[in-house]
Amino acid sequence: MALVKCSECGKDVSDTASACPSCGAPLKQVPVVKPGGCRRLVTLTLIASAVIVVLIIVMNLSGHDLATTPVVTPQQAAAAQRRDAAYACEAMSKKQLNDPGSADFPDLSEVDVSDNGANRWNVQFVGRAKNGFGALMAHKFKCTIEYRPSSKEWAAVSLSQ
Repeated sequence: MALVKCSECGKDVSDTASACPSCGAPLKQVPVVKPGGCRRLVTLTLIASAVIVVLIIVMNLSGHDLATTPVVTPQQAAAAQRRDAAYACEAMSKKQLNDPGSADFPDLSEVDVSDNGANRWNVQFVGRAKNGFGALMAHKFKCTIEYRPSSKEWAAVSLSQ
């Protein structure tokens, strides 16, 4: 038993008393925590966490995808292939330049990309880059590139500037 001060009269009062014996003021009751109450909460939390982890593992092993897979329309897939073909052609064209760091390629909207079928694309655009003398020149790039699904890479079939 400990003594606490009464909030009204300031006299010492037992912490188990419900009211001050001097002035009769009610004392604030501090809730008593039963020993083991925290242990029970920790145990329940651990069990719930273990169940969640097991469910996640089972769903991954069974092939369920927890993330939603976006639906891609054929038009979106074709646009992505056109974009990838244009970027692949730009990257390959850049390797042929005297000063690749000076290369300035147009926006994708200014690049002519046509599908040849069988994963081949014709790409044409005008870009600017420095020549061997350091002068900034316009270059017309034409390339035919091919996407190889087995290696997931683009390869140049023909490239000219």
